[in-house]
Amino acid sequence: MRSVEEIIRLVCDYLNDSQVPYVIVGGFAVMYHGRPRATADIDLIISMEEDAIPSFVEFLKENNFFVDEHDIKQAFKEKGHCTIEDSETLFRLDIKGVYEYADRKALENRIPADLNGVRLYMSSAEDTILNKLTWSRERDLKDSLSIYVRRKAELDMNYLREEAEKRGVSGKLEELMEIAERYGSEEENHHV
Repeated sequence: MRSVEEIIRLVCDYLNDSQVPYVIVGGFAVMYHGRPRATADIDLIISMEEDAIPSFVEFLKENNFFVDEHDIKQAFKEKGHCTIEDSETLFRLDIKGVYEYADRKALENRIPADLNGVRLYMSSAEDTILNKLTWSRERDLKDSLSIYVRRKAELDMNYLREEAEKRGVSGKLEELMEIAERYGSEEENHHV
């Protein structure tokens, strides 16, 4: 049975070699920038032309994924996502196209990353925080806090504030920053 790392290597190597722009978002971006957490899928935003889809599907089928060309084309057409399962592990790839402003920003600001020798493109810490604040489920808020606390010194705060304003999540960002400050103060008090 192949590992998640092998699945990521396989898919990212194909996308890199085919020069298909993509960015990993969601749980894996949180793990990269913030905290370890469980996830059963790799969320990818992909900028793929329709005529490239058949080759991608053929590659996936040859590598034991459950995939249907029509499902991918329909997802892109309807601005939705498509779930592709690895037949060995049932680990999923959740693929979507570039449909909205946040997708474009994630792709534009993607950063090259290395995951144990796997070359890939990851959503920036800032865009991951902003997307998580937009979705605002309890887990998303914890995810964004973990990234903010871990990467605070490296974050482009001007970008975060400007984009939070554009996306309508300024209040949530301010709340996140306040929680992080309280968390930091509590940590300092425990070490005294």
